[in-house]
Amino acid sequence: MRYILLITLLLLSLTNYAQLENKNIRRGNKHYYNKNYSRAESEYKKAIDIDSNSFIANFNFANAQYKQKNYKKSIDNYLKLTEKSKNEDTLSALYYNIANNYVKLAEDTMKLNALEPAINYLESSLDFYKKSIKLKPDDKEAKFNYLVVERILEQLKQQQQQQNQQNQEEQDKKEQNKDENQENNKENENQENNDKNEEQNPEKQNQEEQQAYNIPYEEMMRMLNAIKEHDKNTYEKAQKKIQKNVKSNTKNW
Repeated sequence: MRYILLITLLLLSLTNYAQLENKNIRRGNKHYYNKNYSRAESEYKKAIDIDSNSFIANFNFANAQYKQKNYKKSIDNYLKLTEKSKNEDTLSALYYNIANNYVKLAEDTMKLNALEPAINYLESSLDFYKKSIKLKPDDKEAKFNYLVVERILEQLKQQQQQQNQQNQEEQDKKEQNKDENQENNKENENQENNDKNEEQNPEKQNQEEQQAYNIPYEEMMRMLNAIKEHDKNTYEKAQKKIQKNVKSNTKNW
């Protein structure tokens, strides 16, 4: 009788914890759909504190982080979830979301004219889109995004190559001027005056630098906006699908 009572109490306790966890998730979902992502994240975190293995709570938690532009944290949490699932649809959705986070990181770095990190982020996004498409070949959104990002990456690499070539030409020119100046003191003095004039005219340098970026940057932003518009309901759809998979494939978690 004592053992039966103990088991009953344990079952009741677990049921209460599950109900509390689900309550936090429901609250988080309500805040999420109302675009109050900070409060949504807080509710999902409460659910995770109750059950750290709750797939839905962790997935929604990463979604809320993405919406708040905490892309690196969102990526880390999605990656942890890939280790907990064997369901191909779920893994495909996780890889897709990770790729989208890398695209957003690339977008932020492009705004700072940081070519190399932007290229690295876009290459990572392509890798994860590939993984997503491999698991779900009929995913039109993933294929669309892959093609857009691939095009952006080509443009950035061309731009980087042109920039490196320009830098090399400028370096060669400086070396050539240095040699010539050593032969002729007068030319050296004139060259120094020219360099000072160029240094005193930063507006011209800024205009040249902006011109190097503006045309491809505007086009890239249009492409990224196309991704954004195309993925308007991606997270909501993925969330519903994962919740369905959790209910029907609990053995996979």
